[in-house]
Parts: sequence; structure tokens; C-alpha cells
Amino acid sequence: MMMSEDVHLRVNCYYGNEHCFNMLEMPTHTWTMMEIFIQYFVEIFLQMLNLPPKLSEFLPAVHLQILEVKETCLMDKAYPKIKSYCQDRGYEFQVVDMRWGVRDESTDDHMVNEICLREVKLCKELSTGPNFVLLLSHKYGSRALLREIEADDFEKIYQAINSEDDKKLINKWFKRDDNAVPPVYVLQPISKYIPDFLSDDSDKKQTAKNLWNEESSQMKEIFANIAKEKLEPDKSWKYIVSITEWEVQLGMLQCFDAHKACVWFKRTISDIGKQKPDKLLSRYIECIGPEDQQKKARELHHKLTEEKIPGILPKDQILNYSVNWSSKGIDPDNKEHKKYLEQLSNDFVKKICKMVDDGIRERSTSEISDPLYEECYLHSSFCKNKCLDFQGREETLKKIESYVIGKSCFPLVIHGVSGCGKTSIVAKAAYLSWQWMNEKAAIILRFVGTTPDSSNINDILASVTLQIKKNYGEDSSIPEDWLKDTKTDLKELIQEFQTSLSLARWNHPLVLVIDSLDQFDPANGARVLSWLPDTLPPHVKLIVSTLEDEEYESFPKLKSMKIPKDNFIAVPKLPDQDVSNIVDHWLAKRKRTLTPSQRQVLSKSFEKCPLPIYLKLSFDEACHWTSYSDKSTTVLQTTVRNSINTLFSRLEVKHGETFVSRALGYLTEARSGLSTSELEDVLACDDEALQNVYSRRPPPIRRLPPLYLVRLKSDLQQYLVERGADGIRVLFWYHRQFIEAANDRYCKIVEKLNAGLAEFFSGTWADGKPKPYTDGSGVETSADRHVTSQPLQFGNSYNIRKINNLPHHRTLAGHLDLLKKECLCNFEFILAKLLTSSIRQVIEDYALAKKKFPEDKEISLITDALQLSQSALIYDPLQLAPQMLDRMAGEQVMLPFLKQCEAISIPFLKPSTEILIKPGGQLVYCLAGHTEPVRAVDMKKNGREVVTCSEDDTIKTWDIIEGHMIKSYDGLGIDPDNVLFIMNDKFILAHYPQRIKGIRQAGDIVYTIELSGTGAAYGVAGKNKSIIAVFENQMAKLYDAETGNLLNTVEHPDNVQFQEEGCVAGSEHYMVIRSQDSRRFSVLNLAKRSFSQFSEAFPGDPKMGQADIEGLVISMNEKFILCTNNISSNIYIFDINSLKREDELKESEPFGNIQKKGYKKNFSQNLHLTYNGNFLYRPSNKYISVKNMKTGSVEHVLEHPADVDDVVSVDGKRFVTRSDDVVIRVWDLSRKEKEAGS
Repeated sequence: MMMSEDVHLRVNCYYGNEHCFNMLEMPTHTWTMMEIFIQYFVEIFLQMLNLPPKLSEFLPAVHLQILEVKETCLMDKAYPKIKSYCQDRGYEFQVVDMRWGVRDESTDDHMVNEICLREVKLCKELSTGPNFVLLLSHKYGSRALLREIEADDFEKIYQAINSEDDKKLINKWFKRDDNAVPPVYVLQPISKYIPDFLSDDSDKKQTAKNLWNEESSQMKEIFANIAKEKLEPDKSWKYIVSITEWEVQLGMLQCFDAHKACVWFKRTISDIGKQKPDKLLSRYIECIGPEDQQKKARELHHKLTEEKIPGILPKDQILNYSVNWSSKGIDPDNKEHKKYLEQLSNDFVKKICKMVDDGIRERSTSEISDPLYEECYLHSSFCKNKCLDFQGREETLKKIESYVIGKSCFPLVIHGVSGCGKTSIVAKAAYLSWQWMNEKAAIILRFVGTTPDSSNINDILASVTLQIKKNYGEDSSIPEDWLKDTKTDLKELIQEFQTSLSLARWNHPLVLVIDSLDQFDPANGARVLSWLPDTLPPHVKLIVSTLEDEEYESFPKLKSMKIPKDNFIAVPKLPDQDVSNIVDHWLAKRKRTLTPSQRQVLSKSFEKCPLPIYLKLSFDEACHWTSYSDKSTTVLQTTVRNSINTLFSRLEVKHGETFVSRALGYLTEARSGLSTSELEDVLACDDEALQNVYSRRPPPIRRLPPLYLVRLKSDLQQYLVERGADGIRVLFWYHRQFIEAANDRYCKIVEKLNAGLAEFFSGTWADGKPKPYTDGSGVETSADRHVTSQPLQFGNSYNIRKINNLPHHRTLAGHLDLLKKECLCNFEFILAKLLTSSIRQVIEDYALAKKKFPEDKEISLITDALQLSQSALIYDPLQLAPQMLDRMAGEQVMLPFLKQCEAISIPFLKPSTEILIKPGGQLVYCLAGHTEPVRAVDMKKNGREVVTCSEDDTIKTWDIIEGHMIKSYDGLGIDPDNVLFIMNDKFILAHYPQRIKGIRQAGDIVYTIELSGTGAAYGVAGKNKSIIAVFENQMAKLYDAETGNLLNTVEHPDNVQFQEEGCVAGSEHYMVIRSQDSRRFSVLNLAKRSFSQFSEAFPGDPKMGQADIEGLVISMNEKFILCTNNISSNIYIFDINSLKREDELKESEPFGNIQKKGYKKNFSQNLHLTYNGNFLYRPSNKYISVKNMKTGSVEHVLEHPADVDDVVSVDGKRFVTRSDDVVIRVWDLSRKEKEAGS
């Protein structure tokens, strides 16, 4: 099978003397034989390169002091144009300068050149388009002083040194490290022997720099002169050529497609040879120092520019410019030079944009644009990376193998604590499954949260189902845009997914692997696992992994399923031999070793904290140890948190405390992570971070030197992950421990960090708008930060990053006015979010804002209006304008917003009369989420949470204070018709045809009580609703509401049948149920476990002789039974012991104000007492009456927009109603009523 490399398009550019920048990165990949790959990609992915993000990345590496003018010219003029050009084509343009802004702290450890070379190599390896741009004139550049030299080479050179002073100098700066494999001599940090190199005193620092330059130049000459004689050419060249040539060699001369991937902007200063040598001229050509060194540099420069480069680049890839020298070098105020710089900028833009177009064109003709293929590839690449360093775990893998090749028809669960190595085990098992199944199985895997489409359960089910069907040739019936159809119903997806599993065959089995169930977005009940089958079809194996914490819901749910205990594999502590093997493997990969005492320190530390993540952190720390490290420095922390803080401390010293704290603070505080270019833009507007970077010299443009992030990412690469967010790939922490540690350390300035993020997502300083700042001299000025534009739309596509992140960060920043202007009182923005996400996400933005700004009337009114309009907006988001116009008509404070609604270009119907309920009245929320009518509702004692069930087969819980769905329970059963909170509100009791299920709120079914008939009556009673009673035939079966175990069976003394689905009321000690003819009732004494005889409710009453009992409730003191019937509106009171009628609560005339509302006397089956017994309430057609039990008077009469099927309340003030529709209505009767049109 042929498959091309999958690559970024980058350009490495060189300026002036020696340094490169890598520019323009975008994916150009060719995918062939896609179907085979999708079927068997686990075998193939180990041979593949990683799939890059869709990114155009520009990585310059330039000495600031050399190319200040030229750099500024391109930064100010060329870069923004190319950035915009790429953005219009769906690419991101990022500038990274590999020399600009290098801190002395970074120079101190001599790592800069290695990082630059690594970036050049990376660009070349990942590119099939333009990958190298060179801006090289007359200067050849200085040689490198290698940070590490192999011991054999070093000792050959050292033995050939004749001068004792030279030997003393080399001995001073180089030490042998036997922890390297093979051993090396290491160049020591500059500050070790010249401490003032890092001094805050500028004079001392300059003196130190001069001393280092003198000694380092002397060492370069020593190595260059002797290496040429004592070493082979393939080794000696590193000591002889300049850094410039080294990087040009790597990035251009060794580039197989340099003729189309590389370009040289060549500048000639025609009279430079006639100029008198001075410091300024030395920036452009070697002219100071020993004559022989100058001569050698010019010879090497001539060979590079006149032979090597022209020998590989065609003429059309070399753009020539000629200028004369000026007393100021390249001077933008010089007329000739100004013209040259303008031409350079124009040519640069034109050439690079052409290369971009060529790359896009090549990509469009060669790639297969298939979202499923890309999703498969991303997960296989992730799996591959996890397998590369995998060692040990043989016992765990054997258990998984036994499952894969065995006969179990249940899922296999890998579980453990955070950082225990679950994902690595799952990845290795996925790879080995191919071998375990004799290379016949379809291996399908998903690592939840690692790609843009793997956090949401809908996306996962859609892609997995489609991949399964493609494997088995059953995809012809699937619409082409099925993966992109965000409206696909979850119920339909679950059915399609579970049906697709049955396609597996004996000669083509299926192994499905889903890692990190706890990483699912909890929306749609993903972690409740209603989509996960209890049992699997033949020839199917399903491996899942999850954290054990109850807060993530998945593990408790898995334990409640029918999965056998043997199918649960807890990730054990790493055996000592595995630990040793892992460390050996890691050391070999790093080409390192440890001294025996250092190895012992590492081993003993792991014993105190035996987690793989701790081992990795400790190993990374130990890799900094050399064989000559003092024992006092070879110390490890004893916890994961302390280890992370030690890492952070080292980064702060190396890269600067302010820069690290802001970079990691923004990354941690970001709602969904940040891409590298986003983080650069955010930092470009943080003047405290910039001031720290530029404390000694102003930058050519007011931006952070991008190499800062390259270096920081390099040091954190093991602990950051690229994951999906809003359709792009962003950086975020890989482990929760890092999130918690970074949050504690860097996110104390919450409002400041969120303000920076909000300004980025709003585009506050984009499009050339200068941001004010105070320079180092205290002068107030401003500068363009060259940040990405943030329109609401890019062409026909919405800016999802802005839409999903701006409201969140404006709110947390405390920017009330801007929050309203840009987001929450901006009709265009609200509509865009409705169209691109959901009403639930829109309301979440308002809920956060309302919590932050509780007194703001505009936010409060729009929040309430949206809550009331949920159902309509779910059906059609374009109903936003008419809904808002009607609901908020007459609100003077909302006039500006309503004018925006009226100005919408989309036609809508506007009624001549206001017809909708207004926000701010008694109707607080209209909660939408069910897709079919709601059948039952119950409320917790706290008055905050309700539970509902619906004809859509789902059960949902709701927060009626905040006004949002808490959780949706799918797949618990078919056709639920009632739900109740039981066991002190810890469980949910759900009634299904012929069965009752006890469900923990985590979503797991604790027990099922089978019913013999389809309509058996049942109810709950006992202390805290701890007893379930099922009434069938002439018998009551009492069950423990916590376990579902049968407690007692009580027979009724009368030969009378209970009514099927009859009216049942319960209290702590009693239950009451009516007879099959609906005219008699009987009391069950729970303490005595005995029934009373059935008693006729209305004997001898001519008016009530044919009355049916409609509603029953037991008084709070358990002395009376309250009863309603189908003839009278009155409430009748019976003694619970004698069953005699004691009193009658007559419906008062005119019954409050209900006559004015057109109320007619109607009768209700549903009669309720509030939890405290103070109020008796019942629905009646479109009205709900609330009677005060202390005064006997009707306290409230609530007019409902539709016939009320049932109502619940615990305090007589906040009510929840259901009707024959999909909406849950929440009412607050303590509010003043606000009618339509008022």
C-alpha cells in the first residue's frame, strides 16, 4: 500500500548573517486506499507520520541587532498581508523568530542553536511545499561552540592542544559527563564561571558578556584549527562552518525538493568592499578581527553563495537586490534603501503567497478530503505515540489478551486513578489486538478528548458507526454528510451504533477500544453510558477505560451494569522489574544513563509515590543530572504536585518568571485551551510580559519573540497535548494534576488573565489598532500588536472560537459593558451562537453572567426571555427576533436591543397583538430538552432539583433555580410513565411497563422490581420514602427502596381488587389505596403490616353516590386522609383510623379571583401537600389552586397557558408544571403576575 508523507508546509528563512526562520506551515497530505486504511489502520499506523494540524507557520530565526530594519519592514508590512491571505484560505499564519529576543538565561545553557536546528529539521521533515526562505547578504557568521562533544573526539582534540593556557581554558569550560551514551564533554553554563552574565547591573553584565565573547571565540578557534587535522571530515565540519551554513545545509542544501520548496532573497551591497571597517559595518560583513579569520569567512561565504546554493536552487528561486552602502547601514530614511525595502516586502508577499497557492493546489489534487479518514488517522497517531515508550505490564496485557480471544460477551473495563497509565495500556492493547486476532479483526479505537470530534458523544457514535459500516461494506445507505449533521438525534445514533456492532463476523471480528470515558463532555448523558450495550453481539470485543472517581460518573455506571467482575481490570502498581525496564528504555531513548546512586534515588522515590506520572516527572528531572552532579542536587520530590512545582520553578528561571506565569496562566484559564498562535497573540498584548522580555532593549515590533514559546513548549512537550476544541487543535494540559498545579500557581489573577483572553477573542487590538503602553522610560505610547482579526464570520463560516469563548472570558474578566455590547445584548452574536451551538449553551453564557452581575436588568431580562422561549428556539433558532420582540415589548431599557431585533434581514411574522408571557413574571423558565411529551415530574425536598420522564424514553433531572438540565438518562428502559425521588432524594424510582427500576443519580440501575401485570398500582412511603409498595390482586408487596429486596407481603382481608394503576398516597407510617371500582379506599398500616377493610367514601349521599375517588393525600400529622372526587370541587377529610368522614373543605365563592379569569369548577386527580404541610395544591384544567392549610383560604390561583397534567412544589411558592407537551414550566408565585401585553 502506498501512502504519501503527511506534512506541514513550513518555510525556513535566513536573515543577514547566520539565522533562519521557518515559515508557513500547512498540511499537505495524500491519502490513498482509504478504505483499507480505515479497516486495518492499527497495523498501518506504526509506519505513519503524525497528522499535522491545519496550520501555516512562519518561523524566523534572526539576530535582532543585525536585521532590525529589514525585520521590521517584513513584520510591519509583509507578515500581516500573508497572515490575512492565509486566513482567507482557512490557514493560520504564525511567526516564530529563532534568534529574536533570546534571553541571557536561555543563552546561558547554550541550548539555542540546538533548538534552532531542531526546528529547521522539523520543518523540512514535515513539509512538501515551501519550507525554507533565505535572506542572506555578505556576512558569513560565526562558528558554533558545540554544547556537547563526544568524548572520543574531544580527547583527540585536547591531546593535540600545545598551549597550556588553551588547555586550561578548555578544562575550565568543559566537563566529562559519563551519564551520556556515549560519554560527552559538556560546555558549562556561562554563569557558572562568569556570574555577572546574569547580573541585573548593566555594566557588570556587559563586562561579563565581553569576557565570554573573548573566551568563547578563543575556544572556537582552538576547536576549528585542530578538528580539521584530527577528525574525519564528516565530524570536523561542525567546528569549521558557521551556524548560518550549518542551518542552510540542513534546511536547503539537503532538501530533496529545494527547487520548489526553497527561495533566496539575495541582497548585494555593491560598494561594501570599499568601506572602512567599523562596528556598524561588521554587522553586514566580516571586517573586524584577525585578517586570516576574515579571509577564511569570506572564502566560505563565497563557496556557499556562489557554488552550493546556486547549485541547488533554480534562478527563479533566487531574487536579487542591489543597493549602495550608507553611513547608517540599511537606512529606511535613505531614498534608495526605502525603495529597496518596499520592493523586498512586496516581492516577499507575492512570492510566499504564490508558494501558498501552489501548496494548496497540490494538496487539493492529491488528498482525499474525508473527515472519517482524518479522525481515524489522528487516533492511530496518538496510539502510535503511546506505544513507542510502552514497557512492561505483561500481566495486565495477558488479561486483556484473554478477553480479546475469549468468549466473553460483555465489555472489558480498564480502570484506575489519574496518572496510573490507563491510556498507555489501552493503546498497547489496541495495537496487540491485531496480532491476538491473527490479523483478521477490524480494530477501531477512539481516545476521548484528543481530537476536535472526540469529546462529544454524538460525534463519537457517528464516526465509530460509520467506520464499522465501512469495514463491513454496509455504508452505502449512510448520507454523505452524516458525520457533519449536528441535528442527528442521539437516540437514532445509539440505535445505529448498537445495530452496527452486529455486523461483525467470525472471520472478520471487531475490536472497539474507547479510552477515557471520564473525558467525555457530560452533555447528553455521555458519561452515564446509556449508549454502551450491556452485552455484545457475537465476534465483538469492547474495551473501555475510565477513572474511578464518582464525580466522573462512568465507573459507578459500569459497576451497575451486567458486566462480570472478571471483566474489570484495575491498573496495578508497576512491578519493580517493569519500573526498571521502563527507566532503561527511557534512558536508552534519551541516550542517557544514571550513576548507581542516582538510580537508587529514583527507585526509592518511586516507592513513595508509585504512579507512572510521578515516575515520568522524576525521570525527566533525573535526566538533567550529570555524572559530575553534586549529590545535594540529585534530589527528587515525594509527590506529583511538588514534582510539577519543581518543573515550573526551573522553567521560570530558564525562561523568565513573568513570561512563564502568564503563558501558562492564559493556557490554564482558557475555556478550552489555546492554539500556539492564539497564545502568541494573547501574550503580544500583555505589556507586563513584554516588559519583562524587553527590559533591556525595545523590540522591532511590540510582540513576544515567538522562540519563547518554541522553547517553553519544548520543555513541556511531555505534559501538553493537542486536543480538539471548536473545530481546531489547541494546546492544553495532558494530566489533571498539571491543571490543578498550574491553576494554584498561575491563575490567582483571574480577572486579568480573562481580560487578556477576552481582548484577544474580541479582536480589540486587531486590524492595526495600536494598543497603548508605557515604555521603559515612563513614556506613554502605543504600538500595533499584529494580532489575528476576530470577525464574527470568516466568509460564509462563523468564527466558532470567538462565539464560544468571548462571553465566558468577558464575564470572568468583569467587563460588563463590553460583555453586553459584544455578546449578550448583541442580537447578531446571540443568533450566531444559536445557529452554531444550542440554546442550552447560549443560556449557560447568560447564567454565568447573571451570577457575576445579578443586578443587571438587561442581562436578567434577556436571560428570562430566552428561558421562556427555549422550546421555540430549539425548533427554529430564527424565531429569536419575534420571540424577543414580543416578550420584551414595552421594556424601555431593552429598546436598543429590540431595534437590533427589528433590523434583522431574515423575514419573520410579527403578531399585531402581544401574545407571549413576559419575562420577570411568575413564569420563570420554560425548560426544553425532551423531544416528546413529559409524562411525570417530581421535586426534591430542597426545592431545587426536579426529575422528569417523557415519551421520548428519557429521564432528565433539572436545576430549577439556575434553569438548566443537570443530566439526561438515556437507555434505561422503554416507555417510562412515572418518576419519583426516593431514599431521601438519593435515588430515582422509575416505572416502566411491568417493572419498576431503582436508579442512582449517577445513572446506574441498582435494582429492577418485576410486576406481574401491566397496570399494578404502586407507591412509596416510610421514613424518607424508604419503602416501595406494589399492590397486585389482593396483596401488597413491600420492598426496600435502597436495595429492591422484598421485605414483606401483606394480604388484604377483603375480597376486593386494587385498582390497576390506582391512586396511592403514602406517609411515614401509612399508605392509602383505592379499590378497583374507584369508590372505596383502604389504609395499610406499615408498622403493623396490616390493611383496614375497604371503606366506601361517600355512602348514603345522593349527590355523591356515583362519585369516583380522584385524589388522595395523607395529612402531615398522619391523622387524616384528604380526598377529592369527580363530582365536587370540595376536599373531603377522613379519619385515618376510623375511615369516617370528619370534615369538608368547601371551595370558596368566588374562589379568589378565578371567576374573573373565566375559571370553571373542574376536578383533579392530582392532589398534593407541600413538604411542610402548609399548602394543599392541585391542578384543574388550565388553573392551579393553592390553599393555605392554616387559614383554610385559597392563597394563589395560577393561570396556566395549557391544560395542566400535574404540578409539584415543596414550599407553595415555586412550582413546576407539566402539560401535554415537551416543556417543563417553572413558576415563582412570590413574584407579581405579568401578563401578555402588560
